[in-house]
Amino acid sequence: MRYVGLLRAVNVGGKHKITMAQLRAALEALGLEHVRTYIQSGNVVFESQEAAAVLQAEIEGLIHHRFGFHTDVILRTITEFDDLIDHCPFLNPSHASTARGGLAVAFFAKPPSPEMMAALGDYAVDGEQYQVRGRDLYLLLPRGTARSKLVARLQKLGPATVRNWNTIHKLHALAHDR
Repeated sequence: MRYVGLLRAVNVGGKHKITMAQLRAALEALGLEHVRTYIQSGNVVFESQEAAAVLQAEIEGLIHHRFGFHTDVILRTITEFDDLIDHCPFLNPSHASTARGGLAVAFFAKPPSPEMMAALGDYAVDGEQYQVRGRDLYLLLPRGTARSKLVARLQKLGPATVRNWNTIHKLHALAHDR
């Protein structure tokens, strides 16, 4: 099975440094196949016959042991990634900010509860919108992720990592390219 793996908070602000060559080598040593990475922010595509929950624990353990820190690893199968792209609620002409890179997705390990999602409403300002679909939270952020109070609050919902729409498309293409 082919997976897209997203590591949270690696190579950000000089902390939790892992070169993608080191990550590829470590994941290959773990027995994963066809390992490929995209940019330095912890994006990886690979193949394995293991279940996602097993892989998540193994990869998190490997990173802790090999690189000396904990990071959350969020996995999606290629089918889940295809579905994520196909069902984006913000891809229409009325959302002009998507052309400026204002579209992103927060990937969660588990679906956020309705109570937690309701708490986010107070932080969506300046035209920000969001919509949850399973373990993924689509974000429309006209001012981008760096200035978003909404994005800053996401970690209170549980382990999550955010990727912009351009990165999502690059990972999608990488996952479909053998």
